[in-house]
Amino acid sequence: ARQGESARAPLGVAELVAESAMLLERDLSCHRVGLDLKLNHQLAPVLGDPVQLQQALINLALNAIQAMDGVPEQERTLRISTFLMAADGAAAPPRVAIQVEDTGPGVAEETLPLLFTPFFSTKKRGIGLGLSISKRLVRLMGGEIGIGEHLGQGSTFWFTARLQKAAACSEDA
Repeated sequence: ARQGESARAPLGVAELVAESAMLLERDLSCHRVGLDLKLNHQLAPVLGDPVQLQQALINLALNAIQAMDGVPEQERTLRISTFLMAADGAAAPPRVAIQVEDTGPGVAEETLPLLFTPFFSTKKRGIGLGLSISKRLVRLMGGEIGIGEHLGQGSTFWFTARLQKAAACSEDA
């Protein structure tokens, strides 16, 4: 792939998430965070770069793990789930979503517009590049990224990837 493009291939999202979870084991253990995987193994393959998808997921997961440091240990849970996200409109195809939820303090309302801005961080020692890099990687593959409803405790971040068949149809049109 040329610079700025990704090497797209059909990928099983549940397998990619499970592999990423293994890479997070040390951080989960060090921060004493439980992991809850809700993976839909029946999802059709997505079209994407496995390294870029995994990097986006790990960035979101590491942020979530670190966000729970101030929460009592027994309440720390990282939940990663995969599901089919319905189309927004008739022209938009359905996509596979990967969602990362934590039981941390949540995101302050005033920081929401800045979350994906390079060099913005809510961490004392944060560089502020994780979310902006994740946004760029996801968008390079034709997906979207965002923060979900943050009612109550914790944060929910998600990103989407194009289904292999939907991507092939839209490229032929």
